[in-house]
Amino acid sequence: MNSSFLIKIQFSSSTILDSRYKHFLDLNKHHIISLHFSNEPIVDDFITFYIIDSSFLHLESLVLKDISIYKLLIHLFYLKSVPYLSSLNISLEDCYDNLGDIYRMIFHLSLLKYFKLKISEAEQLEINIPIASNDHFSSLKYLIIHHCCTLNQLNDLLSYTPQLSHLDCSNIIAPEDDIESEEFIKLMNLVHLTIGIYDIPLDEFEDCLLKLCSQLQFLNITVESWDKEFLDVSRWEQLILENMIYLKEFVFSYVDFIYDLDIDPCYSLINQFTSSFWIERQWIFGLLIEDLHITYLIRPHQYISKIFF
Repeated sequence: MNSSFLIKIQFSSSTILDSRYKHFLDLNKHHIISLHFSNEPIVDDFITFYIIDSSFLHLESLVLKDISIYKLLIHLFYLKSVPYLSSLNISLEDCYDNLGDIYRMIFHLSLLKYFKLKISEAEQLEINIPIASNDHFSSLKYLIIHHCCTLNQLNDLLSYTPQLSHLDCSNIIAPEDDIESEEFIKLMNLVHLTIGIYDIPLDEFEDCLLKLCSQLQFLNITVESWDKEFLDVSRWEQLILENMIYLKEFVFSYVDFIYDLDIDPCYSLINQFTSSFWIERQWIFGLLIEDLHITYLIRPHQYISKIFF
């Protein structure tokens, strides 16, 4: 009953919630700082006892795994009243609804600093959300988007997060409509960017990147694209030297299909990484060949053993 005693609770799929749990929660609800639910049925069992609302005085972190859109929207309505909620991690099995409603409610959680949304379904999703107005911005600093998203959709979401320092978006595809470079949102505090892009030409991606890279210290890019310009070493050197003066770590992967493997272009590419630019930074170039794929890699030297050995 010590008021300084704080509790983290993780409910597994085998957890059976009964009167003993209710008694424990009655005594300790105000001590809980973290709740982790492994699936929707265990969340449903839990809310027969409690709604997650302002009565959870010290709750800071909430994880909801494999929950439906309908149930999620109900929980988000009550989460607005949780006084110290700063971290929210959600995974959905699939989604056929407009994700804009979810993101709008997330951006209204005034103290939230960390948000992750993962959706297993890989296809393009509907995200209807207007560009943020000047009087409504989120407090988010960490945003992890692990679902399919176009550049247009990503740009609309980022308009709500001017304080963002870490962005991880693993499945970005080409926009449905052209987007002008001046329309891209500029994030002045972004220091960490992890991004996976698919079938987007380098020119288009570079326009977006230039808006995000002024303070970048860590950049991790995974590319699956027909555009071989991504393998232009001199272009990356120029981009980093002129626009990423604070960059400390550069992680790059370009995945290509093997049609008729000709090793000569690979040797030519390797030779371009012998300049002082790459040697001084200890950013190492490598090739990884698996089945019908060849991956061109750039890694800081300390990462190499984790990949090849």
